[in-house]
Amino acid sequence: MRVFSEVMGEAVELPDKPKRIVSLSPSITETLFEMGLGDRVAGVTVYCHRPPEAMLKPRVAAYTGVLVDRLRGVNPDLILTTTGVQRGLINEVKAIAPTYPIPIPVTIYGVLDFVKKVALVVNELDRGEELAIELLRTLTEYAKACPPLRTYVEIEFEEPYTAGAHTYVDSMLRLLGLRNIYGDEPRAYFSLGRGTIEVDLAIYDPKPIGRKRGSEEVVNWLKARGIKARAYLITEGDELAHHGPYLIRVTLRKIAEICNKLH
Repeated sequence: MRVFSEVMGEAVELPDKPKRIVSLSPSITETLFEMGLGDRVAGVTVYCHRPPEAMLKPRVAAYTGVLVDRLRGVNPDLILTTTGVQRGLINEVKAIAPTYPIPIPVTIYGVLDFVKKVALVVNELDRGEELAIELLRTLTEYAKACPPLRTYVEIEFEEPYTAGAHTYVDSMLRLLGLRNIYGDEPRAYFSLGRGTIEVDLAIYDPKPIGRKRGSEEVVNWLKARGIKARAYLITEGDELAHHGPYLIRVTLRKIAEICNKLH
């Protein structure tokens, strides 16, 4: 089947029923497994740790670079990427197998569209529809579920970043009824200088790899940096940095639960 890619500016010839899919995005990997297509995933990145079964798949890439020999070795019939910093990978990998980039959503509602687009390119529309409807129900259930608490978000990339207005993270907080203290910034993710931040809720999203720190250790580290909050939520890692179904199904619920304890 031929599917037009606005990112690539061309139609891409895709297999009708891909059987050996390589996912270069944790969000895509998670979505494929959630649709019951884990048996068709032939390769993933080192950051694909959700669900746990994904870690058993051959690891053929990091997030911005691929191991070409490993990628060829899994014999993919379809390669899926996202956009953003992964745009540079597209030309490199499309010479190996048909490649399709799924754009990164900028709102929490865009996560549903993201799911549907993954379903479209793997030709599993019914499975994608079922998953999107389930996630839509959760969004509806938790709309304005929280009081308007001042909220600070910090995501650990190569260095800590916070989220501005042009992100699905800010959109999720607004859906819940929370006030992102940087929600008026007309940009996506950006690093902050030193300074005291006083909020009701601070959410910290660490990397899932590397040295694991306990929640108490992370909270003390945040306080030492001047980030003061009535409550702190330390995620399991990569819950906000990626936009798979887990973000809505689990992380959104966690935030709602802790913010209502502050009401």
